[in-house]
Amino acid sequence: MKYPENNGRIDGADPWSIRQTGVYQSFDTATKTSIWIQLNPRENTAAEIRIKGLLNTQDGFSDPRGQPPLLGLIVLSMYLNNWRTYMAYYEKEELRMSGIVISAVIDEKLQFSHSTLSQLRRLEARLLLLPPIFQSLIQAIHLLQTFNESLQDYGSICDEGQKATQEILQNYNNIAIAYSQNATFILNKVRGTAQLLSDTLNSKHQQTSQTISENTLALNDMAVKDSATIRVITVVTLLFLPAQFIATLFGMQFFSTDSLGTLTVSSSSLWIFFAIAIPFTLATFGYWKWMDRKQRLKAKLDELGQKR
Repeated sequence: MKYPENNGRIDGADPWSIRQTGVYQSFDTATKTSIWIQLNPRENTAAEIRIKGLLNTQDGFSDPRGQPPLLGLIVLSMYLNNWRTYMAYYEKEELRMSGIVISAVIDEKLQFSHSTLSQLRRLEARLLLLPPIFQSLIQAIHLLQTFNESLQDYGSICDEGQKATQEILQNYNNIAIAYSQNATFILNKVRGTAQLLSDTLNSKHQQTSQTISENTLALNDMAVKDSATIRVITVVTLLFLPAQFIATLFGMQFFSTDSLGTLTVSSSSLWIFFAIAIPFTLATFGYWKWMDRKQRLKAKLDELGQKR
């Protein structure tokens, strides 16, 4: 039999642990004595303390020696209702996260992320264990009912005790079925919340991608407009640069005009201008080509590094 137990953790970790106890009972109808073996996950469990206390009593139906099924009833009574608190805790966790997901607005900043989805998946994993656990518990209750009926057939238990025990076991069976249904209900809620959260995150990612695409398109439009502006500036520069060069050249003191408007070279050092201007122009152009080639090589190396 598996049952939940509060482990006392207060540091934000899961406060519940799943324990397991094993029970063996053999009843001798001739001597009306029982052999009871119980394997507990730790010392001094609640059921162990309760059974030891009852073994010291001699009070009719409360005496397990006169009512062999009572030992099984004690184990059920001490642990069965723990499942209610256990599921209430995880249902509260589901409600907290579902409230955040349901109230989310796509156009605003989301209050959850993939870590919230991971929390829901962990919660789902915890709840997935419950249906088979409850199914096993229901089977154990049915075995106790069969055991109780067989004791009456052998005359080892009074009719009143057998009837009372059967009613208690049937009540426990109904409770276990209700818990199983509730666990399935909470599990479906967790799955629905996880699916809604996943869909919301996908929608948010799509919206973000669309916004990026729109901004990229706007940047491309601006780049096209800037390119057109640059072309206009280039054409204007090409139109005015030759005239500006001629005006600058003839505006220097290397040339002069007489009273008749005749243009003459007034200095023999005109070659210095060309000797400086031409190498400087070639050096500037060479530096630009070197920087351009360096940038292209760096881009290729980065691309190869990403592929590796």
